[in-house]
Amino acid sequence: MATDGQKRSDPKRLLAWGLVLVLAVVTAWQAGVFERTPHIALVTAGGDPFWEITISGAQAAAKKYDVRLSVHKPTTAGEQSAIMRELLGEGVDGIAVSPLNVKIQGNEFQRAAAATSLLTLDSDIPVAGRLCFVGTDNYAAGRRCGEMVRRAMPDGGRVLISIGSIDKANGRQRRQGLIDELLDRTYEPDREADPVDRPLSGPRYEIVATLLDDNDEQRAQEMVGAALADSAPIDCVVGMFGYSTPAILRALGDADMLGKVHTVGFDYAEETLAGIESGHVFGTMAQDPYSYGYHAVRILAEVAHGRQEIGLPLFDQHSFPCFPVDAENVAIFRESMLH
Repeated sequence: MATDGQKRSDPKRLLAWGLVLVLAVVTAWQAGVFERTPHIALVTAGGDPFWEITISGAQAAAKKYDVRLSVHKPTTAGEQSAIMRELLGEGVDGIAVSPLNVKIQGNEFQRAAAATSLLTLDSDIPVAGRLCFVGTDNYAAGRRCGEMVRRAMPDGGRVLISIGSIDKANGRQRRQGLIDELLDRTYEPDREADPVDRPLSGPRYEIVATLLDDNDEQRAQEMVGAALADSAPIDCVVGMFGYSTPAILRALGDADMLGKVHTVGFDYAEETLAGIESGHVFGTMAQDPYSYGYHAVRILAEVAHGRQEIGLPLFDQHSFPCFPVDAENVAIFRESMLH
């Protein structure tokens, strides 16, 4: 009879246990037990409430598609570029970023696209190698914003534009779409941007000025207030970033002009929706920032997990509609989008 020691040292028994161990390791490997969790970074273009909704979508996708998500909120192009260099040094597996200044960040984004998976969201910078852009057609959104201004004052009038920057592609394209629509121009998304240092006139509408507030809500309020105090009357103020309309409403309130000047906005800050409900805002153009964040992280996660053919869109844009919200549909919008 074999002793316990002889049983444990039996070559056949050891070989059988070895095969079981190998099969267990292979099964665990195939199941992804030993796979490193990819690191995906979301780099915003500031701390506007718009980005909090985007981050919520990104977090949902990170959980579903098994990636580690880090969120970074730079306020300047220099800070944004420094964050991207740091992420590349850490070996990040993918970056979703909204460029702050396309004029000076091209080389930085080119290097990032060569080193890791890079996509842009909300605002684009089409450097070679970036996977795609996730967002809306900002020129088309600007033209639809112009259509809303036409509905607010069909007989024409003097329009003031309040916007954070036209260094970002989304700001430049939105503004140009708005101007082209109001000045009865043809549909040309690649038209050279109109200057900001002089009025622009069309058959019925005049763009009296474009106020650039450097993505600063308080500065936006002050600049609109100063423009309202000018002797020349303003019939409509258009805010083109998410914080713009709340800043405009405060400036109008300070000037005792709420309800006396038409206001058209962009995005759906709570103050903007409340302004529509009170009649102080004619309407706003609503984007879908939750989907921007969700699909940006989804695409990068699919690529990081080796499923690039599943994640990437057919073309280099994953576009979402931008639609008007006004007194007729604001209640439905609140119900469908915010709850």
